[in-house]
Amino acid sequence: MESEKLAMEDSDSEVNDQGYLFTATGVSCAKCQALDGSIFEEEPERPHATCDCDITPIDSASTQTRDCGNQYSWTWDDTERYGPRGNSFRIYVTLTVECWDGTATQIEAEVDFGNTNNDADFGQLDAMIWNT
Repeated sequence: MESEKLAMEDSDSEVNDQGYLFTATGVSCAKCQALDGSIFEEEPERPHATCDCDITPIDSASTQTRDCGNQYSWTWDDTERYGPRGNSFRIYVTLTVECWDGTATQIEAEVDFGNTNNDADFGQLDAMIWNT
């Protein structure tokens, strides 16, 4: 399954138009936690028979048009997991805006989903809130 992970190439190459986001739900096992936030090119198989995690289709190159005539599209490139138990992840997004007058702007940004703290108890969450 690891080999099927979506590997986006440089922006001048062809971009895949769809992927699948794996989201571990509830109290999940180590296999599912390791896959949480991963993006796959093809719909992945579930890691075990009792897996109840979410596998959501997503567009990797979604073009939208606003009422003013501006169009925008975005693509993502890579998913990086980090932190304790790999609960945190970041993706790298490229946003392209084409204005009604023909001008275009492209922005690259890192989107960090941070540590979800699935295992934190109320006291730990309370301390985190008051120490920010």
